[in-house]
Amino acid sequence: MDAREFVRWHVRQSSEEKPELLKEFLRFDHCYMNLPVDAVEFCDVFIGLFKDANPEVWWRDQNDSSSIMLPLVHVYGFTFEKERENALKFFVDRIGKAMEYPSFSDKDVLEFHNIRDVSSTSHMYSTSFRLPYDVAMGEYQSVKK
Repeated sequence: MDAREFVRWHVRQSSEEKPELLKEFLRFDHCYMNLPVDAVEFCDVFIGLFKDANPEVWWRDQNDSSSIMLPLVHVYGFTFEKERENALKFFVDRIGKAMEYPSFSDKDVLEFHNIRDVSSTSHMYSTSFRLPYDVAMGEYQSVKK
């Protein structure tokens, strides 16, 4: 199954009357996007993903949508930028663009580190962030890529 299709299906399961997944597997806390060549581009799957999610599964308080327990997203990717600050800016810009969320910034990044230098010109990094509420609920003015 395509990764976008799978994550949409998984979240949709939480609202199904008879889900195919066991109750304890309906909610996930982390999403690892470990295909470094194009993982960032898959971040568009999160746009509005949780707007119809089941509050019994995803919310701490079923009467307060802001209490949603959104996953940590870990995105792996390559860059030509060797310096940490330049690499961070590169990934922040790409992730924000993929989620059509111009407010995404380095302040949203919880962890950023070099995995390894693949060559003298290619560097693999991991960027971790909590999925922004506005992206998850699709409640923002998106910008086209």
